[in-house]
Amino acid sequence: MVIATIILAIICATLGRMGGAKGYNKLWRRVGCMLCFTIWLIFFYKISPLLILTMGLCYASLTTYFDFINGKDNHYLHGLAISLSTLPLVFKTQLWLGFSLYVIACTLGMGLWSKYNTHHVIEELGRYFIMIIFMPLLVVG
Repeated sequence: MVIATIILAIICATLGRMGGAKGYNKLWRRVGCMLCFTIWLIFFYKISPLLILTMGLCYASLTTYFDFINGKDNHYLHGLAISLSTLPLVFKTQLWLGFSLYVIACTLGMGLWSKYNTHHVIEELGRYFIMIIFMPLLVVG
């Protein structure tokens, strides 16, 4: 589980950065990170019809930084939205402790990482690494 999570986190970080890099389509981030997220859930959570809803919510959360709220990117809300996209599966599994830990880790992790890493490449790589690396918290019961 640990090695697979690290590999998926590295792939997600790379795809997340590609989606933000000049000359690459944003779909590298939106679809690529959503697929890494989904692959982790399939391997470690189980397949469920709710996975389709979770995939859609994850994709949607990857399309915004909530800059429409105050005119600048809000990576705390971005992390919160990504983590909340797992909510449909949590209703089924009832692993509320793990879900709560993932929401806190993803929200604070992405927000603080972005706040203290001003180099955009490092900042993007770290943010999308965080998205996956904390996913094992979801199975804490």
